[in-house]
Amino acid sequence: MTTTRFLVLVVLVTAPRLVAGEPESIELIVRETAGLRRFGYPIHVTLTLPRAIDKRDNFRLLADGKPIEAQVRIVGDRTIAIDWNASPGPLEKATYTVEYGDKVPAGPEPRAGMTLEQNKDRVTVRSGGMVYTMNPRLLGLFDEVRDAKKTFVPVGKSSGLRLRPRGRASAPIRAADMKIVRQGPLACGLRWAHENGAIRGTVEMTFPRSKSWVEVLWTISGGDVEEMGADLSLSLEGSPVLADFGAGSMVYTTLKKDEVAHLQAGTNVRSGWAVLSGKTDGLRPFVSPVPGKASKAEGWAHLMDARRCTAVAVADFGSRAEDRIALTGAGTMTVARRFAADDKKPRTLRFWLHFVDAPVHVGALTSPQAMMAPLKVTIGVK
Repeated sequence: MTTTRFLVLVVLVTAPRLVAGEPESIELIVRETAGLRRFGYPIHVTLTLPRAIDKRDNFRLLADGKPIEAQVRIVGDRTIAIDWNASPGPLEKATYTVEYGDKVPAGPEPRAGMTLEQNKDRVTVRSGGMVYTMNPRLLGLFDEVRDAKKTFVPVGKSSGLRLRPRGRASAPIRAADMKIVRQGPLACGLRWAHENGAIRGTVEMTFPRSKSWVEVLWTISGGDVEEMGADLSLSLEGSPVLADFGAGSMVYTTLKKDEVAHLQAGTNVRSGWAVLSGKTDGLRPFVSPVPGKASKAEGWAHLMDARRCTAVAVADFGSRAEDRIALTGAGTMTVARRFAADDKKPRTLRFWLHFVDAPVHVGALTSPQAMMAPLKVTIGVK
């Protein structure tokens, strides 16, 4: 059995073949491993079947022997993508069954949900009251993010992904093409490819219906990339603005227009992690771990005003590289990952952006800890 990643999770498995002519099935086991109650948490699984998919095949997902709402999409000759939502309690385990075949009734899907629109200038994903607009060439991470009452990422503000080859200046990426990976009422997925000489990369963005977050997975191969980064310019009203960091337990502060706060962690940070704050040209230590006392930087942050909050969470924060989350009182949110020269592993940066009402305790419904700890899915053993 294997478990890999995507929106919340991608599992690539090969299912056992049953007797020819019978409906076929795959058992999936979903585990909550972070000790957190989940509410309508999105799950994504990619399955490779033991045979080619026939046009007469139907698919459905069962829980306790009963069909449940799920989004099933054929994404290859032998591959299907399944999205659904679950609400397990802390450390709970649940078993689901995927049934398929020409004699299997098609499973239920939600009657309404997400929509995706595309033209030559923009791609728009609508989910409930949320609207996410992007450029087909990924010229900036978002063109705009808003809900029915307010804007989170304003039109025309500078934002986007950038990389710095070792020994050279940082530059924004420009994608050559975009592909719709999947779309339906429960989830939409987009993938961009980019290339700059020997450096090649893919950017995957996934939008779940049940949460107002976007998962970004950026993977680089070829060349020697020293740093990968993402910059986001946010709409904020009033001053000062509020900032939280997931470090130790939690660090919170206020930021005036000309102030900055950084959370950094990694092998190059002497204390393991640290929070710095102050003016851009004069950052000072704000919080550090106590020597000899176990603590870690979880790798998440909130930047908020009285009406809106944007949360960011970074996977594997500080575990193999020097990572940084930077927030400014002017509304800029930055994620950066710097790699050591002798680090030969593939360059990856995976993070989530969650756009919610303030106060965050009411608007989010999901904690950063839950966002960055997807439910674990494995193939069942019968």
